[in-house]
Amino acid sequence: WYARWMGLPLVTTIHTQYEIYSKLVPLPDEMVDQYLRVRVRSYCNRCDLVTTPAESSRGRLRDLGVKRPIEVIYNPTDLSALWDADGAPIRKQYGCGPDDLLLGYVGRLAPEKNLSALLDAAEIILPQMPQVRLLLVGDGPSRPALEERARAIPGGDRIFFAGRIDHERVPQYDAALDLFITPSMFEVQPLSFAEAMAAATPVIAMDAPGGNDMVEDGVNGRLVPPNEQGRGLARIALEVLRDPAGLRQMSERARDWATRY
Repeated sequence: WYARWMGLPLVTTIHTQYEIYSKLVPLPDEMVDQYLRVRVRSYCNRCDLVTTPAESSRGRLRDLGVKRPIEVIYNPTDLSALWDADGAPIRKQYGCGPDDLLLGYVGRLAPEKNLSALLDAAEIILPQMPQVRLLLVGDGPSRPALEERARAIPGGDRIFFAGRIDHERVPQYDAALDLFITPSMFEVQPLSFAEAMAAATPVIAMDAPGGNDMVEDGVNGRLVPPNEQGRGLARIALEVLRDPAGLRQMSERARDWATRY
């Protein structure tokens, strides 16, 4: 309204799949989902230009019926602190020796991140590989339930929760990881992926929006079929961890790939 009143062009940016939050509204999911789709389409079609940071997001907006021009503009981030980050202190803190492997997730611990699937994967991986540890970095409403579940998993004493950390320390944590693993099904060019890859940490993600925008399967990480969930995360992670030479190559390519951001 203000843009029309002032005679100015209106540019908007869409960075979120709003429908994923429909379960948070105390109304039928289908009703809320349909309302959000209509509102997003109606708003975007009043704009002169729509930007979004991922190709999959542009496709989703087109599927919603957005007719206005849509440009993909990556979210840039300052990755300079990640190129030479030293993860050794973090690895030492969590008892990782030279032959140990540290898997991890850095981000919000919330229901939309689907982190129960990560613990499903840990339940398969940890008994098979006693040299593996899992580190979850971040905080959020899901943390108490995840911690309780972790205590019940065989090998759960090798699952650690770092809690909320200052962003300046993220490079150390990313550099400490051998693999960054996320089961999230709804992302739009997550900066956490770019940060992990800049620290030479490959990403295992779901073959879903966000994951398939930023992970080239077998190059800078691996993609997991969404229908496999935790079982698929475990299968792919075990394949990668049992191929040290392939993991090293993937780490190098991940760092090169991240330079586009």
